[in-house]
Amino acid sequence: MNLTSMADVPADLPARDTVARGLADLADGRLTQEALLVAIVSDRLRDAGIDVPVTVPDRPKDRLWELLEREVGPDAHGRYNALVGRLLSFADALEAHRSSRVEAHHPRSR
Repeated sequence: MNLTSMADVPADLPARDTVARGLADLADGRLTQEALLVAIVSDRLRDAGIDVPVTVPDRPKDRLWELLEREVGPDAHGRYNALVGRLLSFADALEAHRSSRVEAHHPRSR
């Protein structure tokens, strides 16, 4: 099952809006927090069927860290962990959603 766009992703998944903004920012070449977060989990998003721009920035984890250090200073560590954790929760929820949809279409024989 391919989702291919965020329109196919349930609205109640954690960080869905962040991912949607990040995908738009990546497509427009903007290196925002959201774009860098999407770049960090881009392989997982692609594997789950989301259409992620082919070109993602190099070293997205380092670049996000640097951006956060400039924006929030000493609070960068906590902010970084919270943002990445939230995106990983999105990826986990998306994979679970995808698996449940695949299972519904192809139930295992009992």
